[in-house]
Amino acid sequence: MSKKDNTQEEVLESTQKDAPDDILIQPRGVKREVADGFSDPRSAAPKADLATENSLELHAMTRSERRRYRRAQKKAETADMTRSQRFHYFIDCNKWKIIGILMIVVSLAWISLAVYSNTRPTVFAYAVVNSPDPWSVDTSVIDDYKSYYNYKDSDKIKYMQNLHYDPTTFDADYDANGTEYSSFPLLCEDNVYDVLISDKAGVECCSWINLIHPLDTYDGTLKTLFEGELKDRVVTAQDSANHTSAYAINISGTDFANRMNLGYNDVYLSFPGNSEENVDHIIKLLNYIFDLGIE
Repeated sequence: MSKKDNTQEEVLESTQKDAPDDILIQPRGVKREVADGFSDPRSAAPKADLATENSLELHAMTRSERRRYRRAQKKAETADMTRSQRFHYFIDCNKWKIIGILMIVVSLAWISLAVYSNTRPTVFAYAVVNSPDPWSVDTSVIDDYKSYYNYKDSDKIKYMQNLHYDPTTFDADYDANGTEYSSFPLLCEDNVYDVLISDKAGVECCSWINLIHPLDTYDGTLKTLFEGELKDRVVTAQDSANHTSAYAINISGTDFANRMNLGYNDVYLSFPGNSEENVDHIIKLLNYIFDLGIE
């Protein structure tokens, strides 16, 4: 054995001695054998598409040239496919683009619906006060009111049914849920709601906290109705300064009140809004309830 061979063996022994037990150091110049039944992973040629993608030639192309190349490549790959296979191939290659487009479409549709819901005209807005079971209130009579005036399906009825205003419990209720008792009066100040439908305790509480307007603050047709045909149905209450004024209209016993299933028999209408639009809606509701013959 030559001196060179002895040196290689000594280096190999020294290297193997220092290496971990599970690592075999293969000397240079020794061919690695592959076990039976296995193929050498290094013997397989790299995929053509990967080889091309990483080639300097592809990266040297312009953007339009790369697009043309990829289209030609996909056309060649799908040449022997059936229509179904091509469809699945297309979905697989473009699934993230498709998902992105769908997300954009859904987002735009949701935004459009929200904008439409907030901008479509409101033909009537009411709030139910002190119903013991607000979710059992029957709103079909409101639908009939809408049909009576031939409103469109797109015309909006705004409502709130779970308000509680009672003078004996107001302070405790306010402490328990101050947000609700602060936000609703602001909506009334902005003339969002036309009428409140409540029992007598609701009228007394809402007049005491100045949530509703006295009837004598309205003029025109409403003033004529309150002093004429509806005079016997006028109900008084006190404000925060203990001044007694007419604040509500008694609608107890009417078909409108009975059908609503409010949970109490004595039903009153009071009015938190005083804009021109509010007045128009109030007149229409009173005309519907009492058949006043107003055109």
